[in-house]
Amino acid sequence: MTKKSFLLFIMISPAACLVLYAIGAAQRPLYPIISVPRFVDAGSLSSQVSFQIANAGGGTLSWNIGDIVYKQAGGWISSINPRNGNTQTASTVTVSISREGLSLGTYTATMPIASNGGTADILISMAVAPPFVYPDSIDFGDTLSAAVFTIKNYTSSPLLWSARCSDTDNQSVAWLSVDPGQGELAGGDNQTVLIRIDRSGLAAGMYKAFIEIILSLNNEQGSERIQIGMTVSDSNNTPSCPVAYVLNNNGEDLQALRKFRDNVLVRCPGGRTAGKLFYANGQRITNALRDNVALRRTVAVMLRAILPYIKKITAGCAG
Repeated sequence: MTKKSFLLFIMISPAACLVLYAIGAAQRPLYPIISVPRFVDAGSLSSQVSFQIANAGGGTLSWNIGDIVYKQAGGWISSINPRNGNTQTASTVTVSISREGLSLGTYTATMPIASNGGTADILISMAVAPPFVYPDSIDFGDTLSAAVFTIKNYTSSPLLWSARCSDTDNQSVAWLSVDPGQGELAGGDNQTVLIRIDRSGLAAGMYKAFIEIILSLNNEQGSERIQIGMTVSDSNNTPSCPVAYVLNNNGEDLQALRKFRDNVLVRCPGGRTAGKLFYANGQRITNALRDNVALRRTVAVMLRAILPYIKKITAGCAG
């Protein structure tokens, strides 16, 4: 390229860029035009979903969301933030979903949007599916120290989960724990998770907490909660434990039996049922053993006879 040609190129290039910019600007409308997605799906897990109201034209788009029209049961859109605004580019709107009290199924609603750049309707959809976690509440009373809950993946996709224990003020609690604290389930699988209660050092009274299970499925994220109730009795009113009474509070033997309860019995429905019946009638059983010396001695002999087998079973489960 000659020097003359190079100088000519330098002079023409800016002018060409200005011409192209002017053509592009002339093709862009000077007035606002609303642009929104036609369909927004919150799935079966998400409690919030977001979308954008965009200005595909020029100027400033002023928009406002009208009254929601529900096709099935109403009220499951609990909040919309914001409901109106102004933008030269795009505004993000967040919709909060509440599934409480709704039957299983798919729900849809129409969200009308009016603006100075036209009107639009968005179809909002969400599903109410069977719970992944059950039961949704467990009461340990003043005697139980272990229980289980189940996570069921009824879909065909992998399900990731993690657990967090907190009190009613959303603060972590030391007396409540879960084992394991996280996991992954293939489609159709289920998992039993152990809950432990430790009353050591706690003042007498009633305690409440929550186990929040964070769930992740495909591109959806959500959570389910288990409400936990527990009581710490005053030392003067604590019901006597029949086993402790029979074994004269022998620490090693009691610890072995409690490990068997927490690691073996609570993991099967029959064991959980038996445990509930035992603790519900604990004081009555203790009274009967106290009044009948022969019965107390017989029960003590039987317990000590089966303790070696109980320890082996517990060790095998722990391994």
